[in-house]
Amino acid sequence: ILGDTRVVALGMSADVRVRADSTRSLRVPLTALFHQQDRPAVWVVEGTPPTARLAPVTTGALHGDSVDITSGLATGQVIVTAGVNMLSDGQKVRPLEGTKLSSISP
Repeated sequence: ILGDTRVVALGMSADVRVRADSTRSLRVPLTALFHQQDRPAVWVVEGTPPTARLAPVTTGALHGDSVDITSGLATGQVIVTAGVNMLSDGQKVRPLEGTKLSSISP
């Protein structure tokens, strides 16, 4: 409330406008983040056979054990969430036994 709040009383109503950031982000586990030359990136899994490709990303807000990715990823892409420090670009990958590949969504 801007200005003098003494004129606001219990039971009054008001028209309110809220400004919100219209950009959508994707939330990924912190374990998916990899840093190359002090820049955040994630490993994206593409192709047949599944191959890891490093994708630079821009991070947003932290949410406990996850982080928003504001650019660099698209809905539906599959990412690596474990063992990211042991990968190299172009390396063939497979999901851990008992898990399945799943894509990210907002």
